[in-house]
Amino acid sequence: MPIPTCQQFEQSTRQRGIGSSFKARGSNMIEVDHALDFYWDVVTKGRPVGEQIGALCRLLRECRRWLAKKKKKAARQGMLPGFMKSETHGNRMLQVQNLATEALAELQRLEPGFFRSQTYYDQRKGTFRPAFYVVPKALQGGYQNERRSYLGHGKTQAYAATNIVGEMDYMHDDAATIPKTFSRGLVQKIQAHGKKALDQLTAEEWEQIGQHTESGNMWQVFYMNKIERLRYLLRPDNHTGLLMDWQDQPANLGQVQNWACYANHPSDSPHAISLYAMDEHGMLFSGQLTDITQLVGGGRYINHSSFLSGDDIICAGSLVIENGRLKLITNNSGHYCPPLRCLRNALRVLNADGVDLTQTTAVALAFEGHQEYVQWYDPQSLIMNDNPAPSYRAAK
Repeated sequence: MPIPTCQQFEQSTRQRGIGSSFKARGSNMIEVDHALDFYWDVVTKGRPVGEQIGALCRLLRECRRWLAKKKKKAARQGMLPGFMKSETHGNRMLQVQNLATEALAELQRLEPGFFRSQTYYDQRKGTFRPAFYVVPKALQGGYQNERRSYLGHGKTQAYAATNIVGEMDYMHDDAATIPKTFSRGLVQKIQAHGKKALDQLTAEEWEQIGQHTESGNMWQVFYMNKIERLRYLLRPDNHTGLLMDWQDQPANLGQVQNWACYANHPSDSPHAISLYAMDEHGMLFSGQLTDITQLVGGGRYINHSSFLSGDDIICAGSLVIENGRLKLITNNSGHYCPPLRCLRNALRVLNADGVDLTQTTAVALAFEGHQEYVQWYDPQSLIMNDNPAPSYRAAK
């Protein structure tokens, strides 16, 4: 069956009551109506496939939300699974389930690769149970204000930590440039500590700096929504141990010949190494800066927090994948600053998923006093031991 029109769906889910031909639809059902109306608006206007996929995802989300709330309500009222309090209620459940099924079918028709990622994403969220040793890591210190900025703006924008740090450093070197509109407390922090005051900033002070320095989107960070995120989801193939991209092809990310940059400075070759973030469900998202920038269209910063919109991670850093085989994985992320245990946990998740780690090198950044070191590890040694000795170590 094709996706019903708005009128067809409204008629099929019409609730009839005693003495009235129609009872008002609840707020949850109205959200489903709005999502369906939006989908048909996108289709009739001939919008690009990407926008149609986005509309279908929204429709699917609202259908599932409605079904989940109804099942939860039934459980609270002590009704048995599958029991419907009325014929109308049962019919609505059936119609919304059918609508969700048709939305999924249309997704598969438009973009089979996206559908595979969507299915894997939903299954993983519902079944993955992290081991006791896997503790999600939040953004480091003051970087959490980046996520707060995103939520405070209704998930539409966030001022980039990279630029906040740079602006504070600039103001510290020349105190006369500090705007008079800044609060006294913020001025004192900048004058005394410069960029080192990042961890001391309140959410309000973060916004003050961001608003002062904003120029178009230049001072914002790109945070992916679910639709954009799925394009960078890597899935393990249980039969081959390879990491597959969203088009079901062995992933190729980064360039092996640029490993040597980790003995000097990883950021010297930003296009050679791909960023990654593993969410708390053990799903791995990765992409090269050049590819993501093409999606964004430029004008916004891209970093490790971009993949999960600043949400918690198991680990984040950089990686290299060649023909689906993981060659290199690190914990090099300034936004999250994941310790060695996070890299170990990520490897444990990948190992449990059947990912081939026989050709993998794990690289961790470590600090001793003011000296930073780059340490190489054998993945299995790191998986099996809480504090293994690195196979190689070099000062940066």
